[in-house]
Amino acid sequence: MYPFPDEMIKSLENSKYLIMEIIMKYLQSSETQQILAEYMKGDKPITYAMDEKTKEKYLSVLNNYSYSEDSMKNFNRFGIYQMLTAKTSPTLAALYGVEMQIAGINEIENIGLETIDFQFSALSKLSYEPENIGEWINNISSLKGATKDTEELLQSYIGGNIISKYETPKNLGVSQNYYDILLANRNKN
Repeated sequence: MYPFPDEMIKSLENSKYLIMEIIMKYLQSSETQQILAEYMKGDKPITYAMDEKTKEKYLSVLNNYSYSEDSMKNFNRFGIYQMLTAKTSPTLAALYGVEMQIAGINEIENIGLETIDFQFSALSKLSYEPENIGEWINNISSLKGATKDTEELLQSYIGGNIISKYETPKNLGVSQNYYDILLANRNKN
């Protein structure tokens, strides 16, 4: 999702390892796609337990992202979130930003701190925060808003200002529980 600043690339030239959350090239593997599909799969359509007002809002969100109810019927919250996010930050951008930049650096080993399965497990839990489905739907940004947020995140990475955004739940604009799932608990790993 983010290209490394030139200073970082220069420092990597003298490094033996590049340590990241996961090994980015694994995102393309068919095994990873199968794992992801399992985490995204719903037992029944998400609209099953929605009241009419919530369902109307949900369908409006899907429409804003150019999805139909039918195209999302087999996904759980995590799957829906992944599909919506794909409209604002395609995997190709993540792979290009990191893998392409380090491809020319000789003898650097990319090490992942988390397995793909561990990361999907942790991230899928975020989709159930907040627990109330109506609140969850209300928290989904419009496509325009989500695209803007993604661009701001990208610029924070490029500008080297990313740390302050993640220092507290308030800075990130999330609940303490969400923050703990996203960062605090994973950092204990």
